Amino acid sequence: KNKKQKTKNKKQKTKNKKIIMTITIKYSIGDGGVEYKNFNKIRQLPNYDRIVYIDCCNNKLTSLPSELPESLQELHCSNNDLTSLPSTLPESLQTLDCSYNDLTSLPSKLPESLQILNCSNNNLTSLPSSLPESLIGLYCSDNDITSLPSSLPASLQTLYCSYNKLTELPSKLPESLKILNCRNNNLTSLPINLHELRNLTYCIYNNNEIEYIPPQTT
Repeated sequence: KNKKQKTKNKKQKTKNKKIIMTITIKYSIGDGGVEYKNFNKIRQLPNYDRIVYIDCCNNKLTSLPSELPESLQELHCSNNDLTSLPSTLPESLQTLDCSYNDLTSLPSKLPESLQILNCSNNNLTSLPSSLPESLIGLYCSDNDITSLPSSLPASLQTLYCSYNKLTELPSKLPESLKILNCRNNNLTSLPINLHELRNLTYCIYNNNEIEYIPPQTT
């Protein structure tokens, strides 16, 4: 996986630069953010549990606070050195971007409100067996995942699972699926009902070992 190796090297170059930590928070998604230098100061804020947005990307963080704001809707923590996430994430969370870290696993139970999960470019070998039914977008490319959950959320519209070690996809993909990118895996076939997905407008599956392609699959 040459492309994956190049991506990892790019992250390594970022690590070698001097980092001035910046963490941006918002009390309303549409508002301008307020910047802080560390989580300690943020946790001392009287309105800590009213924070709805945190962006702590590109900070060389090795961990996040075990207790994040209860009202948090968006968490952006990509391009750090995280090896794990808090075991319990806020139930209000809708967007989680933890890409470009060193995660080997995700919390076994993700918030039921989660709509977007981007965990690409980590060291994951699997995903939680049960994903939130509210999930619309799943981005898990560039990992070492060997299989996806047997049942994906019925609401899922976008699935990027390229550059993994998948040998098969779930036998039945959600009817809501619009985008599927499963290129560069070890797939030998595609789901038999793929051509029945009326909403599917983009499907890319090259660089696999596929021997059978369902009719009308483009």
